[in-house]
Amino acid sequence: MHLHCQHKAIIMSIVRIYICEDDPHLGSATQALIQEHGFDCWLFNDAEELDAQCDQQLPDLLLLDNQLPGENGFSIARRYCKAVPDMRVIMMSVLDQKQHLSQGYEAGAMLYLPKPFEPEALIACLRGLFCHSTQHTRLTLRMDSHQLQYTSGTIDLTDTEAKLLCCLSIRSPQVVEYFEIMEAVGLDLEQSKKTSLEVIVSRLRRKLQPIDKEQLTIRNKQSVGYAIAEPLYVARHD
Repeated sequence: MHLHCQHKAIIMSIVRIYICEDDPHLGSATQALIQEHGFDCWLFNDAEELDAQCDQQLPDLLLLDNQLPGENGFSIARRYCKAVPDMRVIMMSVLDQKQHLSQGYEAGAMLYLPKPFEPEALIACLRGLFCHSTQHTRLTLRMDSHQLQYTSGTIDLTDTEAKLLCCLSIRSPQVVEYFEIMEAVGLDLEQSKKTSLEVIVSRLRRKLQPIDKEQLTIRNKQSVGYAIAEPLYVARHD
């Protein structure tokens, strides 16, 4: 079986996604949505059911609600990311985004989706993670080595720069708000100012100068956040 990603995409091996959501209506609707777009998607009610399946076969991505019966989503994410360092995790929650965003990232989540979210937003995130665009077959972000590989070479990144590009890639082409990027890269919202993020982006833009601007440009939406036009191929490990 194969996953057929849209928008000039390369066909990749099917991607397995496990949802842990105790709302049966929302869980079933989310599962159906993901399956409609070519992903293999399984639905579980709680951590116990999820663990039983993961003992048999691990997924490529965990989509976790936070408010679950028994063990909550943050705890599940933390446990799996510790045991499987390259596990991809997306958190979902009706909790206030700014208040709980840091908990999701600290638990190891790559992305935090506040409920209710648009179906297109979730599918865009999955495509950003798993669909390898033909325009970027030689533009790969390697999270383990903090490197960006492009047609003519490799750019060394800091851990912060790699996390920033990963955050923008997952949400591409949407604009990611400043505060969310700051949380994703580990900046303390209480202690850090937006100027700290601006300095990081400025340095990163200089590093990206050898890459064709049509392939990768970090654009700024004034007073809102940053975005890139198309997702990179994000590799968690070689």
